Amino acid sequence: MTSDTSISTAYCSQVAPTLSMAGTADPVDIFVMLEYRGPWSEKVVANAPFNDAMWAWLAELTDFFAAREQRAKVLFIKRSGLHSAGPLNFMICGRGVMAERNAGRLLVSEHDELRRIPVQQLASHLEPLLEPQYFVCTNGRRDVCCARFGLPVYRALRDRVGDRAWQVSHVGGHRFAPNVLVLPDAALYGRVHLVDVPRWLEHVEAGELAMPWLRGRPELPKPAQAAEVHLAVGAQQLKGVSRDGDASVVEFESAIVEVRAGEPVLTLPSCGKAEEAITPLVCRTL
Repeated sequence: MTSDTSISTAYCSQVAPTLSMAGTADPVDIFVMLEYRGPWSEKVVANAPFNDAMWAWLAELTDFFAAREQRAKVLFIKRSGLHSAGPLNFMICGRGVMAERNAGRLLVSEHDELRRIPVQQLASHLEPLLEPQYFVCTNGRRDVCCARFGLPVYRALRDRVGDRAWQVSHVGGHRFAPNVLVLPDAALYGRVHLVDVPRWLEHVEAGELAMPWLRGRPELPKPAQAAEVHLAVGAQQLKGVSRDGDASVVEFESAIVEVRAGEPVLTLPSCGKAEEAITPLVCRTL
């Protein structure tokens, strides 16, 4: 396998348009979505000018979920234009967040209001989040593909679902832009191009997984994500994942799928970087 590893000026999302997306969502159990209206840098979540007490509260919140064996991820979200004023949105989405719902929202006038709430009592302050929320990765400081292709999709979604559409700081997988995370029933989609938005949205609004664009459901381990995409019949109930030599065996209630590493593909991991080998997952129903 050889390649010119010089830095490319191509858009990373256009270099390998047939590279499999299956099983590429970073495993996350709890999404913490914090509206932030300051400038977005490459690593805006790490570089936000919060005071030490606010950082400590966020760390305590993620530790709280870690103690419950749930992986929590903090992301920044924003709107634009006239929607950049008023209360700040804070959302938590994931299984068991509230007694009867998997997602809730709290409006605050400033971020410091959040740290005055003990993390153990946070659920009692949340209003249930009932409708799908759409988070389009648009952070061009992180990767130009996200802004170049994500922003038109964000605007198209705003036209269709209004305030349920958001820009999000980073969801990973620039080479699959435009990327859209849907919560509270967490599913990460890639290559949701502008022309695809109406058909893709029709599936999601109906409560279905839009399989042609699905990268994976973050609550599942990556082999199970890939197996679910392979089956292409909707959300599966996972029974377990085991190893069999160099393969993973994913057992769902309705099917068993073998997942292996495929042939490495040379592609750009991100715009402006040198090509590297990406190993897709390949599946076989047993």
